[in-house]
Amino acid sequence: GISQMELIHLRDILNDAIEGVLTPLELWIFNAIFIERQSLRALGRQINRPKTTVARIRDGAVKKLREALQDNPSIVEYLENQ
Repeated sequence: GISQMELIHLRDILNDAIEGVLTPLELWIFNAIFIERQSLRALGRQINRPKTTVARIRDGAVKKLREALQDNPSIVEYLENQ
């Protein structure tokens, strides 16, 4: 697994990368899925959209972040293993 200190470091790197990269909705969905561990179905209910739409937004956010973080392999590896 990953230590709490490593998670804090990854979170700090992500926070720096996220600014200006994700839309507010993408950021909200990204945090809800990867940080709060909410389900696609629950998020879809909250924004009145099908879970497939939430998944599409999540995938787009991850793609944007992967491109923004391509020089930081530890972040990419963490995102790919979630």
